[in-house]
Amino acid sequence: MVRQEGSRKREEGKGHVPFFLLPFSLFLTAERLLIGGQAVIEGVMMRSPRWTSVAVRTPDGAIAAFTEARVSPLVRYRWLRLPVLRGVIALYEALAIGIRALLRSAGVAAGANQPLTPRQVGGMVAGGLVLAVGLFFVLPCGPDQAGGPLHRRHLYA
Repeated sequence: MVRQEGSRKREEGKGHVPFFLLPFSLFLTAERLLIGGQAVIEGVMMRSPRWTSVAVRTPDGAIAAFTEARVSPLVRYRWLRLPVLRGVIALYEALAIGIRALLRSAGVAAGANQPLTPRQVGGMVAGGLVLAVGLFFVLPCGPDQAGGPLHRRHLYA
């Protein structure tokens, strides 16, 4: 059934969202708004497929906001959306954008006027990896290897 409303026609049942479903109308549309985020030091980072924004509280109490256009390779190149590639690209993007946002927020929250150099960032990441591998892989294997074959035979016999 078609009903005339003013100068435009509207098909009944189409294009109208009942009042009680208005808060959920974003989920009912064909295109969904894809926004995610994470907490950073003294602030928050929000990200969409085309934009990244970081808001951080400065030491004097003001809010510093940084927004940059960052188009995901998943948006630019359709072939990267293949199942395995998509996961690898999404993980790399999440890590790169998250670390960049954390470093920027740490600099603003500490009141530093200059950002960290790539060499300093690489040193911190390498140190974190060494610490993680040492704590979660090397240290748990240490007591088992220290006793030698006799120790292993006694434990697992």
